[in-house]
Amino acid sequence: MSSKPFLKSKKKNKIYYNFFYIFSLLYVSYCIINLGPAWDSFFYINLGKDRLDYLLSLGLNKVDFNYWEQWFAGIYITIVAFILKIFPSQFELEVFYGINFIFSILTTIGVYKLIKFLFNQQIGFITAVIFLYYSIFFGHALINDRDSITVFCNIWITYYVLKYFQFNLSKNKKYIIYISLLLAIGTGIRFHFIATLIPLTMLIIYYFYNLTKKNKIIFLYDFFKIILLSTFIILIFWVPAHENLLTKPQEIIKVLLERVFGWPAILINGKIYESNNYPITYIFENLFFKSPEYIIFLYSLFIVLFFPLRKFFNKNMVNFDIKLTFLLINILFPTFLLFIFDVRVYDGLRLFLYILPYFLTIPGIIFYYLIVKANNFYYKLLLSVSVILSFYYLINFFLITPYHYTYLNIFAGRFSDAHNKFENDYWGISLKELSKKISNHEDLISKKFIKFSVCGVSKKMTKYNLNKYAPKIDYKIVRKDENPDYVILTNRLTKISDNHENKYSTCFNYHKGDNILQVERKNLALSVVKKHK
Repeated sequence: MSSKPFLKSKKKNKIYYNFFYIFSLLYVSYCIINLGPAWDSFFYINLGKDRLDYLLSLGLNKVDFNYWEQWFAGIYITIVAFILKIFPSQFELEVFYGINFIFSILTTIGVYKLIKFLFNQQIGFITAVIFLYYSIFFGHALINDRDSITVFCNIWITYYVLKYFQFNLSKNKKYIIYISLLLAIGTGIRFHFIATLIPLTMLIIYYFYNLTKKNKIIFLYDFFKIILLSTFIILIFWVPAHENLLTKPQEIIKVLLERVFGWPAILINGKIYESNNYPITYIFENLFFKSPEYIIFLYSLFIVLFFPLRKFFNKNMVNFDIKLTFLLINILFPTFLLFIFDVRVYDGLRLFLYILPYFLTIPGIIFYYLIVKANNFYYKLLLSVSVILSFYYLINFFLITPYHYTYLNIFAGRFSDAHNKFENDYWGISLKELSKKISNHEDLISKKFIKFSVCGVSKKMTKYNLNKYAPKIDYKIVRKDENPDYVILTNRLTKISDNHENKYSTCFNYHKGDNILQVERKNLALSVVKKHK
C-alpha cells in the first residue's frame, strides 16, 4: 500500500490544510453574521455569566438557580462567559457562536489525529474534511454548545487514552490531566456523557487484559487519579451543588436519573411518535435521510467491497479488524442503549453527534481505498461517481447556507413536502431572517399594532428577533386563543389534544392560515408568518 497516494509531501500537505482552514474560517464568519439565536442560546450564556460571577466572588454573589439549571455542572458555559467578558456585549451572540466553532475546529483536528493514529494520515485527512462539512455536524457546530462540545470531549478522550496506552504507562502523566479535564467538561455538559465512552471502555478492558502486572497496577492508580481530579473539577463549577457538597450532588443525580426530560414528540419520515416511544431504527433513519448522497453511496460500496477491502487493509495495516470493530461498536452501541433504557430522543441526531466521527470514518476508508486502487478502471469509475456525488452535495450544502442542519437528501422526497416528514429548523435560527423580512413587508409595517402568536418557537426568542431586526413593528405576543393577527411558526410538533391517535401535529399543519412570509431554502420552508384564521 502506498503511504502517500495523494498527499505527496509535507509542503503540499501544509498547503491543503491551510486552504481548508482559511476557507472554513471565511465561510463560517459569513454564517455567524447571518444566523439568529438558537432556542436556548441566551439561556446558557446568562447561566454561564451567573456561575462565573459566583465563582469569581468566591461564593459571595449568591445565585438562585431555577429547576433546570441544577442538572449540569456548566464548565463549558462558564469558560465561554469568561471569554465573553473581553468583547462588547452587543456582539455576545456572534462571539458565542465563534467560540463554539473554534471548539468544533479543535474537534476536527481531534478527528484527524485519532483516525491518523488508528489508520493513516490520508484516511485521517479525508475523514476530517468529510466530518467538518457533514451537514448535521456543521449545522450544530456554531449554535449547539452542548452536543457539539460532547463530540469534542469524546474524540479527544479517545485519542489521549490510545496515546496513553501507546508508550510506557509511567511516562504518560500529562495524559491523565488531559483526560481528567475533558471528562469533567463532557460530564459537566450532560451526566449521560459517560455513556458515550462505553465503547472506549470496552477497548480499555482489552488493553488492560494485555498489560503486565506492573502496568495493570499503574493503570488502576492512574484511573483513580482521573476519577478524583475530574470529580474535583466538576464540583468546583457545579454551583448548585455547593449548597451541600456531601449530599446535594447525590440528590440532584438521583432526581436526574428518575426523571425523563426532552421534547414530548418526534416527527421522522412522516410519522409522529412520542419521544419515549420511538422506533428502534430512529438513529439509522435519521442518518439515512439526512446524510449526503455520497455518504450513502460509499456505505453501499463498503458492503459490496467488504471482503476485498478487508483483505487489502489486513495485509497492509496492523490490527485493522480490531480498529474496524471499534468503529462499528461506536456507531451501533447508542441504538443498543436506546433499546435497553427508557430515555427520550428528539431533534433528529442532535443527541447523537458523538457517533459522527466514527460513522464518517468508514466513508473515509472507502474513499482512500478507491484512490489507492484507482489504476483499475472499475475502481476509477466508482471513485469518479463518489467525487461527482460529493460535488453535488457541496452545491446543496452551500445552497442551504446557513441552515445546514436542515439538510435532507434525495431519499427524503421533494423538499417542498419535507415539512410533513421532518421538523427541520427546530432550533429556530431562521427567525432572524424572518424578522428582517417582516421589517420590509409593506402590509405589516403599515399596521399601527400587530398581535402575534407563536408556535414551535419561544416567545422570548421571538421578541428578541423582532425587537432587534424589526424595530419599527409595534406588536405584542399573545396566546393563540387571544385572537392574534398573525402566527410566527417553525415546523416543530405541538400538542393539539389528548386523543391518543392525533395528539400532536406540526405547527405548519395545525395553523391553516395563508403564508404571508417565509424563510426557505431549496423550496423547504423553515419559518413562516401565517395570517391567523
